Amino acid sequence: MRACRRIGPRSRRRRRRSSPGRSSGWAPASYAPSTPRPRPVPWSSGRARRTDPPAPPAGRRGDSPSRGGPAPGRRSRLCVAGVARTAGVPSQHRCNLGSASRNLIPVNARAARLGCGALRRAGRTDGRHCGRLEECVAADLANYMTMAVPRYTSYPTAPHFHTGIDADTYASWLAQLDADAPVSLYLHVPFCRQICWYCGCNMKLVGDREEPLRDYVDVLDREIALVAGALPARLKVSHIHWGGGTPTVLSGDDLAKVMATLHRHFDVRGDAEVAIECDPRTFDAAKANALGALGFNRASFGVQEFDPRVQAAINRIQPPAMVAAAVEALTAAGIERINFDLIYGLPHQTTEMLLDTVAQCLGLGPSRIALFGYAHVPWAAKRQRMIAAEALPGASERFQQAERAAEALVAGGMVAVGMDHFAFPDDPLAKAVRTRRLRRNFQGYTTDEATTLIGMGSTSIGRTPFGYVQNASETGAWARAITEGRLAVAKGVCLSEDDVLRGRAIEELMCFGTLDMDDLARRFEAQQDWADDALAFLRPLEADGLVTIDHGRVTVTSAGRPFVRIIASSFDRYITRGPCRHSAAV
Repeated sequence: MRACRRIGPRSRRRRRRSSPGRSSGWAPASYAPSTPRPRPVPWSSGRARRTDPPAPPAGRRGDSPSRGGPAPGRRSRLCVAGVARTAGVPSQHRCNLGSASRNLIPVNARAARLGCGALRRAGRTDGRHCGRLEECVAADLANYMTMAVPRYTSYPTAPHFHTGIDADTYASWLAQLDADAPVSLYLHVPFCRQICWYCGCNMKLVGDREEPLRDYVDVLDREIALVAGALPARLKVSHIHWGGGTPTVLSGDDLAKVMATLHRHFDVRGDAEVAIECDPRTFDAAKANALGALGFNRASFGVQEFDPRVQAAINRIQPPAMVAAAVEALTAAGIERINFDLIYGLPHQTTEMLLDTVAQCLGLGPSRIALFGYAHVPWAAKRQRMIAAEALPGASERFQQAERAAEALVAGGMVAVGMDHFAFPDDPLAKAVRTRRLRRNFQGYTTDEATTLIGMGSTSIGRTPFGYVQNASETGAWARAITEGRLAVAKGVCLSEDDVLRGRAIEELMCFGTLDMDDLARRFEAQQDWADDALAFLRPLEADGLVTIDHGRVTVTSAGRPFVRIIASSFDRYITRGPCRHSAAV
């Protein structure tokens, strides 16, 4: 059994001190694409590997060249039109990646204002260029858009979990939890009635069969009791989230059985958020009434895209009227907090299709909308082989879809939350941004501030102050472990002090677009040079206009916001260690 001690900031109550003139986050809250330049340290073959970083520049930490500090050491790279062509960006195009007038500046004018990448890397900032402006700018933009980086719903990320963390380790972590601190619960139901070809989740096709569902619920019921028996006391619960798969494939009686078991073993607070993921294709008024009676107060639907051709290409047929009926049924059952998930970058999808879907979704009155990029990873999700790669939009089209959809959501009255969530100003998620209480976990952006997330069900992931754990992904292996009275942990990772420090840095950038590295060092009693390796990678991004660095404070600019995952990866020490494959940054 591996022992890990509780780690975290030494003074959790210390307030963040702000200095005059310092930004509290990325500003403005827009998605205007400017002219990002390439990162000089290449990542090889889409595997998120970096070469050894250049030595950190000398001088005061956080100085920028414009303030008289040292010029960043940069590796010269030639303008290569082939990169632009590979990414589907015509070398002669005008920079029309959005509808606003700011995006109608010709490529050559924009590049002449900023100076092309090759000369900027050589230290020349007088606006002169190498004579191949359009190729340079298009290639630079494509370079950022196609970088493969994690989504950072955890740190270390799931590919770095290992089998050295077992059931005994997890049991010891559960026993050491603070009996007075609330926890969150995640319940995973891996079954779906139909297969969606775009999906990368761990799921099992159940069709019309009910017996596998009843068997799964019986084991899940036993797992709840098993986990509760390892805890130091009957713990309070602040959030419950049902995910999958499709949790609503369970009958109302089965859902009631599991919820009763949760209430028997945990103290679910009266103000707890109880959320569930739904599929409108298998949803009706009876299921909505059952959810309302069981205390669910938030539901989410995977809308993805309303265009019939795109729906056929991803094998998910759900007309707008079907989603509208599901929303109406939930509202009638007293569940008014409804989330929609949309996806850009789908096969045959165009910007106009996505904008039409956004408009229809806004008309249905959800409280939150998440806008995700389709991650085509057929080597990991075999069902995605049903999607022809040539039907997918190119890098420039993906970027345009993301930008235009985000603009439409903001124009519809929503505010941007992090990199891909949107909420109306009175929603708790939007309020959490203003009060800097927003967090990020495996459900994405959340108001959940519990330091412990207990995952139950096959493949579920949990977190404690000591580390992450993941259950067996194969339902048979998971069920056998629980039936034998063992926690079904298959792998995990123990958190070091450096993991917690860097994880918090990544989370603050992902949530707020700003990070005070010196303040974080004080809170965690870390060395003041703890982030020098990250600064070495941030310097080129600063020169490219994606971030600013001022006396140890990193702020993501509006141009850098679509690339915040790349910026956050500067603090990721694990990303250089193995052949992990991630989705594109945009």
